[in-house]
Amino acid sequence: MFMSESLQEKWQPVLEHPDLPKIEDQYKRAVTSVILENQERAMAEDRGALTEALGAGTGTVAGAPGGATATAANWDPILISLVRRAMPNLVAYDICGVQPMTGPTGLIFAMKARYVDTTSAVGRTEALFNEADTDYSAAGTHAGTDPFASASANTAIQTGYTTGTGDTTAAAEIDAAIAEMSFTIEKATVTAKS
Repeated sequence: MFMSESLQEKWQPVLEHPDLPKIEDQYKRAVTSVILENQERAMAEDRGALTEALGAGTGTVAGAPGGATATAANWDPILISLVRRAMPNLVAYDICGVQPMTGPTGLIFAMKARYVDTTSAVGRTEALFNEADTDYSAAGTHAGTDPFASASANTAIQTGYTTGTGDTTAAAEIDAAIAEMSFTIEKATVTAKS
């Protein structure tokens, strides 16, 4: 979002409308401004399609922009208001990354935590994919079976688990090497589809 600041300046009256809740988070403001710009661009393209030659008796309204019908001419402020009200309140900001696209194709970036379990950065295991490996950096591990499994027929297969134990104070203070973590930044190409 390199043009985020200029878009926020352009959409400042909408973003800071006194009748709407203030958008406190800067990232939500930036995303909302990009989405507002995308919506304005889409409406302009739709308006261009509506300015084609219309025959007699097509229901156009005098004074409507581009020969638009009365119903199509009034959607612009409603859609802009809908974007302004809805975008900052999405739960997606809290549970995953929100990256607005400015065109039909784009890149998505993700930062992934990895265990340093191989010398090559390519083959490292993703750390937080399923469940965190609690015995990765511990002094020792303890194995067991699923404590919630019972002898009933519904739980005939028991799954094993391991947990880690911490170092003793003496072992921790001798400056022993600890298991390291790393991260990778990965990108993927995406295409918008309907």
